[in-house]
Amino acid sequence: MKCSRIVAEFVVDLNYLYSMIKLPTTKLVLSNDKKVNGSFPVKLRVTYNRRHKFYPCNRDLTKEVFGVIFGSDKLKRNQKEVKDILTGIEAKAVLIIADLKPFEFNKFENKFYERVSGEGDVYD
Repeated sequence: MKCSRIVAEFVVDLNYLYSMIKLPTTKLVLSNDKKVNGSFPVKLRVTYNRRHKFYPCNRDLTKEVFGVIFGSDKLKRNQKEVKDILTGIEAKAVLIIADLKPFEFNKFENKFYERVSGEGDVYD
């Protein structure tokens, strides 16, 4: 009787530890909000404990262009620039996630939207 209780407590503790070490995942996706010109906003999806949050990347692409950019190695110059910008946004998110222990969406958002000193300031 005591042994089964100890095993049950151990399993509960393992599940708790497992939930603590799970890291959020990121992915660049197209939003479902189709614009008049036929393009879709690109968003960064962050998933943690089965909960998704979407963050705008300020880029609009058609499904075809999105597929080419992230599905092909041979890109035109402007496509490569867009891919570099978008992967840079995702890389920034991954670095922030790595620094947050434990992960919380509100802390992530504060750091993700935090302005870098001097960025956009005329007088700095």
